[in-house]
Amino acid sequence: MIHIRSAQAADVPALAGILAQAGYPVAEQILATRLESYLADARSDVLVADDGGRLLGMACAHVIPLLHDPHPLCRMTILAVVETCRRRGIGRLLLASVEEFARLNGCRRVEITSAEHRATAHAFCRALGYQEIERRFVRPFECATAGWVTPRP
Repeated sequence: MIHIRSAQAADVPALAGILAQAGYPVAEQILATRLESYLADARSDVLVADDGGRLLGMACAHVIPLLHDPHPLCRMTILAVVETCRRRGIGRLLLASVEEFARLNGCRRVEITSAEHRATAHAFCRALGYQEIERRFVRPFECATAGWVTPRP
């Protein structure tokens, strides 16, 4: 039976594998540091689909306070399922858990980010009632640090 829970430090090797399959390879040591920072922030969660100790998928969610809206926004920055386990409802379970995380944190909507080339992901979102209503503009630039920056106190 698949159980959705928050990620733990011991999940790093499996998370690294899932991220690599999704096209985001990251060294386990770096991922461990990122996960620790992410989970230290009460506005963030990394949810995993655990099937008896085997991770089948993951989703990252972050609550963003908005100055112009009384309700914060929940942004899901990744939803990834192990390739051999797709189309079994795992993504739906993870997304439902992200939505519950959002509700519990006062959000009235979830925003999903997805690269332009991920047509299958876009179809998945539409099938679950998500609409493409906004555009995001991104400008890459060099940052001042070489790695993950921890949140300010």
